[in-house]
Amino acid sequence: MALDFPDSPQIGDSFTSPSGVTYTWDGIKWVGQVYIPVGPPGYVGSQGSVGYTGSIGYTGSEGVGYTGSEGYTGSQGSIGYTGSEGYTGSRGQKGDTGLGFTIAKTYASVALLLADTSPTGITSGQFAIIDTGSTDDTDTAKLYLWDGTVYTYITDLSGATGIKGEIGYTGSTGAGYTGSAGADGYTGSAGIGYTGSTGAGYTGSAGVDGYTGSAGTTGAIGYTGSAGTGGVGLTNVDGGSPTSVYGGVTGIDGGGPI
Repeated sequence: MALDFPDSPQIGDSFTSPSGVTYTWDGIKWVGQVYIPVGPPGYVGSQGSVGYTGSIGYTGSEGVGYTGSEGYTGSQGSIGYTGSEGYTGSRGQKGDTGLGFTIAKTYASVALLLADTSPTGITSGQFAIIDTGSTDDTDTAKLYLWDGTVYTYITDLSGATGIKGEIGYTGSTGAGYTGSAGADGYTGSAGIGYTGSTGAGYTGSAGVDGYTGSAGTTGAIGYTGSAGTGGVGLTNVDGGSPTSVYGGVTGIDGGGPI
């Protein structure tokens, strides 16, 4: 009689027939497994005589198992429906105005700030800043936020160090000009002396000796005159012996200065 195997088996499912044969589903077919009961072992018989060697048997043809047909692909399930769009929630009420940026306290060092665990004059949300008094100190301008319980470091307000500027160029050497040479002074014209006529004097009689006059008073010291401009020099003429020089003019013919 035909066996009534289960429908839609899974790999590894088993089925035992009424005759006691167990079958297992390997994904393609049911494979039977026959159980043969094992009896008690028999006694060992006496060793028989050595038989003759039989002829070599022929090689049987290679068995070819068939490949089962590929199972069909199940149909695609229907696409689920798109849910309706949720409603927009109501607008929340406007929050309270936050605190503005306020630096409420200044400390001389970070250590003093951290040591002040119950600061006064500052509320939650306000700031404290470090001012060590030196711009070279790395703690100067550090900003901390007070949250009502503890200070929290926020940033450094000192900013980054600026880039070093380039070295300026060396200015060009000034070129002073040499003034033009002054004009040559002019040469004065040569003085023209005239030759006087020979005097025709007679020799007078010797006069009586005059008396010696009384000494005159000493005259006041004269002031020093300003330097005169260069005049035209006149040379004495006719072998005269000048007796004095006045204003750069030499007397002529033995006479006094002109």
